[in-house]
Amino acid sequence: MVVGGTGWDRAATAALQRFVVANDLPVAASFRRQDLFDNRDEHYVGQLGLGACPN
Repeated sequence: MVVGGTGWDRAATAALQRFVVANDLPVAASFRRQDLFDNRDEHYVGQLGLGACPN
């Protein structure tokens, strides 16, 4: 799943977390939207961006 965009609130990010865990989905964040999903979670696979991530 790719997450991004604006308009997210705490309820929406919590619902996203529950959905991802329930369906065991990988999550990538769009450019500058890494805060939408817990980067320490095992489902988080990284960010999509304009260039290669040095990590």
